[in-house]
Amino acid sequence: MISREQSRQHCRASICLLELGIDIGCKEFSSQHRQKIALVFERRKFLYQKYISDIAGQDPEEHRNKPEIAIGKVRDWLATATSSALPGPASIYAEYRRFRRNLPKALSDLNLELSEMTFVDFCRLIEDFLREELT
Repeated sequence: MISREQSRQHCRASICLLELGIDIGCKEFSSQHRQKIALVFERRKFLYQKYISDIAGQDPEEHRNKPEIAIGKVRDWLATATSSALPGPASIYAEYRRFRRNLPKALSDLNLELSEMTFVDFCRLIEDFLREELT
C-alpha cells in the first residue's frame, strides 16, 4: 500500500517530469526555443533513472538536498550563460543564509506562516530582501 506522503512525492516527481518533457519538446520542435538551455537537478545522482530512461542528453546535477551544493551548481551554470562576472558560490551561499535567518521575521511581518507561504510569496520576499541589500 502506498502512503499519502509517497503518493505526494510521486505526484511532485511526475509534475516535474512532465514540465521537463514539455521544456525539452519545446527546444527540440520549436525553432523559437532552439537556443534554450536548462539546468536539471536531482537529489541523488541517477535517481531520475528510476522514473525515466532518457532525458534527451541532459545530465542532471546532484544536489543531495544541500543548498550550498545547489547554489554553487546554479552559479556555475549561470556563469556559462552570461558575460557578466558573478560572485563566488561561498558568497552567494552566505547571502542565502542571511536571507533564511531573516525569513521568520519577514513572514511574521506579513502574518504568514511558513506552511502557508506560496512560491510567489517566497519570490517576493527574496525581491524585498535583495532590494534592502542594494539600498
